[in-house]
Amino acid sequence: MKRFLSIICIFLAVSTTKAQEPLSMSDAIQLCLKNNFDILIESKNIEAAQMNNKWSEAGMFPTFTFNLSNNYGINDNTDNPFTFQPGVSSNIGLTPSINMEWNLFSGLSVIRNKQRLVRLENQTRGNSLLVIENTIFNLIRAYYQAVLNQMKVGLMEDVLAFSREKSEYYKEKSKIGIANSIDVLQFESQMYTDSMNLAILRLNYRNAIRNMNMIMGVKIDSMYTLTDSLSKNLPEVGYQELSELMYSSNQNLKNQYINLELQQTNTKLQGSMLYPSLSFSASAAPNFGWFRSQSVDSALYTQSINYQFGFNLRYTIFNNWKNKRAFKVGKIQEEIAQLRIEDMELELDNNLRSQLDSYRQRKKLESLSFLNAEYSQKVWELGKEQFDRGVITSIDLTTLRNSYLNSLVNYFDNLYNLVDSYTELYKITGGIVRAVEEKREIDPTTK
Repeated sequence: MKRFLSIICIFLAVSTTKAQEPLSMSDAIQLCLKNNFDILIESKNIEAAQMNNKWSEAGMFPTFTFNLSNNYGINDNTDNPFTFQPGVSSNIGLTPSINMEWNLFSGLSVIRNKQRLVRLENQTRGNSLLVIENTIFNLIRAYYQAVLNQMKVGLMEDVLAFSREKSEYYKEKSKIGIANSIDVLQFESQMYTDSMNLAILRLNYRNAIRNMNMIMGVKIDSMYTLTDSLSKNLPEVGYQELSELMYSSNQNLKNQYINLELQQTNTKLQGSMLYPSLSFSASAAPNFGWFRSQSVDSALYTQSINYQFGFNLRYTIFNNWKNKRAFKVGKIQEEIAQLRIEDMELELDNNLRSQLDSYRQRKKLESLSFLNAEYSQKVWELGKEQFDRGVITSIDLTTLRNSYLNSLVNYFDNLYNLVDSYTELYKITGGIVRAVEEKREIDPTTK
């Protein structure tokens, strides 16, 4: 039993030519938050949303523009007897100007626009947290999938060592003619079968590590010694407790609330179009001119400044009820957003109940499979003793060995399924996002 428990709690290192660094689940999550490309992209989206969430973007302040125009004209009055300016003359003008436009009132559209920008930033943050949640959830699964394969590799290495030992032992006995040829062939065949199974399990382990590396955004061929195990000491949880956490912390649901607030703001923005708008404009435009007649050697220089300012009141009397329709459509979109929230709440509640039932069922399966593996371990140990005493044949021992191997593999799978089910509950109740936000509060440098 000590040997059995050591297989569960301490996983044997997979044979590899590269140096392996220890990697805990916490370390893997930190690497993922730092290097995962989807998370890095979302951080850029948040940065862009923060830059847009300004009063200047909402239209609070006036806008100033600078214009510069130039004109050149030639007047030919050679054949015009009625002109006071006979001959050919040219006129050059240069007019710079500064213009200001300021929207003073347009149905509170500036305030609505600012509220909309706030909602858009919140929406971007919510989407970012959802990406982080899904990414870390996939990482947790990939990590424990690698741990599961590492456990199976350790088990198969232990079984292969026994098969190799017995094969060598009976080969030596066969050389001196005191071993049954069936035993020799049986253990040798078993050794080759175990070697093939071990090669497949090692390949599965490497693939699981590669999948985990891809999620963490590190080099694909990096190898580690995984330090976290599949824990069977998971807590008992109740529906009421999980339900309260889900409704308050589930990120998908929180994003739907943000979408509803954004739609409400858009509706108010459409409603501002029903009110008149008042704007103020001002400009200053100096004019510099040079007038020259072909009959006169010198040119005349002119200069003037034109100042303009005024208010503009604009009200749409009739545009085929376009603004009213947009406002009513916005109200309908609000109702749709509310229905989506109710639909998601119902779906989440159904998923929570299903996952909770699955978690409880898997907890029972894990407990039963543990007992089964425990008894298979005892039978296997007794079988080896009886085989050494000649009570059972090598074929009988192989049957016991296969039963022992299958029971442990079944237990490992049930243990992984139990942890996976608990991770599902942890995600649906917002536990992953809460852990990330708590980490950011402790370490502000965390993205």
